[in-house]
Amino acid sequence: MKHEITKAFISYYDEYKRDLPWRKTNDAYKIWISEIMLQQTRVEAVKGYYERFINTLPTLESLANVDDDTLMKLWQGLGYYSRAKNLKKCAEVCMREHNGALPKEYEELVKLPGIGKYTAGAITSIAYKQRKSAVDGNVMRVFARLFDIHDDILKEKTKEQFISLVDEYVDDVEPGNFNQAIMDFANDICITNGTPACGRCPLQHLCLAYQRDTVMQLPNREKKLSKKEEPHTVIILRCQDEVYLRKRPATGLLANLYEFINIPSKQKVEDIQKIFTGIISIRSIGELKNVFSHLVWHIDAYEVYVDSKPNLEGIWVSEKEMLDSFSLPTVMDKVWQLTK
Repeated sequence: MKHEITKAFISYYDEYKRDLPWRKTNDAYKIWISEIMLQQTRVEAVKGYYERFINTLPTLESLANVDDDTLMKLWQGLGYYSRAKNLKKCAEVCMREHNGALPKEYEELVKLPGIGKYTAGAITSIAYKQRKSAVDGNVMRVFARLFDIHDDILKEKTKEQFISLVDEYVDDVEPGNFNQAIMDFANDICITNGTPACGRCPLQHLCLAYQRDTVMQLPNREKKLSKKEEPHTVIILRCQDEVYLRKRPATGLLANLYEFINIPSKQKVEDIQKIFTGIISIRSIGELKNVFSHLVWHIDAYEVYVDSKPNLEGIWVSEKEMLDSFSLPTVMDKVWQLTK
């Protein structure tokens, strides 16, 4: 049975694998960048970011030496900016402690900033051809259905059990293709939203969840806690042809990224009039909701023109300079789009 399952995934990959830019290389650096970008981001959305990033920072050394503003600009739009910060930290460690390269040992990789067990498994199997699984939520979904496993996949103990299970099936000759095959299989056949394409599944005859009619019950996840909700007022402050930006604190949510004036409470026009002097005009440009991993911002957005620059800590830049040189987090870019 093990051989049949492994062979089915490899055969599926040979016939149906997606044409993705990071699959055209065995360079551990490029594979690592793609895997970090793919965390919490759709594959189609990553393609353009990946190519731009690699063209600008083609080596681990160039990443280690890049300035933070350039790095954040390259990452702008991908979200979860701690991923980008950990990329640079990891590159710096590799330059100091690993002779300027990502280590080949799984145990050494998982010690590095931002590299978890899944990413370490992906790098070692794809770049270094080592027989190691790369287990994420997609892989757990496929194997939970294949073996009708109802344990909560959000628990660390369950994740460890899946790693041990999938490790048994990794192909000896093509471990990287095996891991990538399951990703494509999970995207195409054993999907998460909607009805899986069991009729096209080459493993249907072995799938215990299919036989027991439990496919739609799996994988089992405990309900996540509800997100905290916060009101925010974001003000795009303008003076002549320039826009005001300020840098967020060095720690916490959206650390070190630039934003417009962001007040963590609901402000009305009359409230804003009390904040600034020399106001030429105020207009409401809309409302929006931005969902983070642990909280939700409900934003009222305004555009305010003033006749002279108030004494604020921050910078004034032209629109072109703001868009070309500064990394606005996605939520601030959404606010900016409201001005169009």
